[in-house]
Amino acid sequence: MFFYRIIKILLFTSALWSEIHVFNRSSGVEYEIKTLSNSKVLYLSAKDLAKSLSSKLYENRDRKKLVLYIAGRRIKISGNTSFVMIDDQPYQMPQIVIVDPEDLYVPAEEFLSILKSTVLPGINFDRKKEFLDKPIEEREKITQELRTKSKKATSQKEDEIMDVSPEAVEEIMTAHNVKLLIHGHTHRPNVHSLQINQAPAQRIVLGDWDKAAWYIWMDEASCELKQFPIA
Repeated sequence: MFFYRIIKILLFTSALWSEIHVFNRSSGVEYEIKTLSNSKVLYLSAKDLAKSLSSKLYENRDRKKLVLYIAGRRIKISGNTSFVMIDDQPYQMPQIVIVDPEDLYVPAEEFLSILKSTVLPGINFDRKKEFLDKPIEEREKITQELRTKSKKATSQKEDEIMDVSPEAVEEIMTAHNVKLLIHGHTHRPNVHSLQINQAPAQRIVLGDWDKAAWYIWMDEASCELKQFPIA
């Protein structure tokens, strides 16, 4: 993927409206980041930057807000303000974010400096030398660290935190008078026997598709939780 490669960006900023050309030297794919520039400040399109970094992007156009997800961190950008939120921590830039009808433009050097100090420590931007690079090794290291941290946190949580509420299950099954509830999400495969409206009932939990594929086998007489290996 693009963010696993060194990113080279060539700057062409002689005009007010211009573009940064992003070339993936490994795959041969070229991206373009729209820019606004004056004699002192270069602004980057937040949407194009998100695309070049292969990050998830969510937009609230009415509130003039964009949310990017990079390396497991949430970056919130708001128009007409100089503040950027990294998760729940605010950072202030010297210039405000410029609002365009279809985009938000962030001051390049200041915004990328914040990313470097918080999310992407290996990213380097130099307007004079006309490039931005992000080493492959560091991105892979960040990704692995986030995965390890997530697995460790999950394993340390109590079952009652990670699993569904038994009271909520019984309440909804009673309200709809159903005798069988099948769900996933908790990744704790099991068959739970219940009493709903004074009758036998079951809650069947599917597992994740990590090392085994979980499924439900049913016929007129039975309903069984089954699996087969996939790794």
